[in-house]
Amino acid sequence: MIEKAADGLPFFTGGFYMKAVILAAGVGHRFKELTKYKNKAFFTIGQTMVIKQIIQYLLQAGIRDITIVTGHRHEDFSILKKNYPIHILYNTAYGEYNNIHSLALIAEQLNECWLIHGDTVLFKNIFKEAFTHTTFYTMLKRPNGAPVRVVEVDEQHHIQGFHIDRGERRVLSLLGVSYWRKDAQMILLETLNHLHEKEKKRFDGEWEELLQEVVKKVEVDAYQLDRKYGGDLNTMKDYQEIVETYDRYWKSMRK
Repeated sequence: MIEKAADGLPFFTGGFYMKAVILAAGVGHRFKELTKYKNKAFFTIGQTMVIKQIIQYLLQAGIRDITIVTGHRHEDFSILKKNYPIHILYNTAYGEYNNIHSLALIAEQLNECWLIHGDTVLFKNIFKEAFTHTTFYTMLKRPNGAPVRVVEVDEQHHIQGFHIDRGERRVLSLLGVSYWRKDAQMILLETLNHLHEKEKKRFDGEWEELLQEVVKKVEVDAYQLDRKYGGDLNTMKDYQEIVETYDRYWKSMRK
C-alpha cells in the first residue's frame, strides 16, 4: 500500500520497507586536481549535483532511511543534512583502504537495501521500479576501447563472475547500483568475515573482488540499463561522456 507523507512524497506501508546506503568515501585519484577540493559526488551534471539527484530519486521512491558513508571531503556532506533526512557515517580509514572497507562498515544494514556508489549518475529513477523481489546489480553496455570488468551472465540473467576485457568490442559492465535481499546479505556478511579472518587485517580490496565470491554462492540477477539513463564517474572520459549524454537526451527536457 502506498500513502503520502506530510511533504507529499509517497512512502510504503503494509510491511514493505526499504533502505539505501550510498558509498561516497573515495578520493577519486584519477580526476587529479578536480577532486582535490571536491568529492566526485558533488560534481554537477546539468543543474544538479550527482549526490543530490540520487537522494531526490530515493525520496521520490518513498525511501527515507538513507545512509551516506563518507571519507574524502567528509565535511562537505554536512550541508546535505540541512536539506535532506539522511544519516552520515564517516569512514576514517578512507585514505588507506578501498571501498570494501566502507562496505564492511554498513554490511549488516544491507537487508532489503539499495547499495549505491556516490559517483553514479542517474537520469531515470530506477528506485521506483518493481523488481526488488530479487537481489540484482545494474549493468551498462560500455563503448569500445576502454579496459573494464566484463560481467559474465548466464541464460537466466544471473551474474556468474567477471573478467577484464581489453579488446574493442562493446561489453556489459557494472553500474554502481544494486539491491540486496536478506539471503544475499547473509552470504555477503559471511564472505566479508571470511576475508577478514583470512587476511588478518582490516578490509581491503575492490568491491568487484568481493562480489566475485558472493555470486558463487547466491543468485544475483543482472539488470541492464540503457546508457542514456546513467553512467559512473570513474575517469575524465566517463565524465565527458555523461555530460554529452545529458546534453543529447535530457538538457532540453530539464529547462
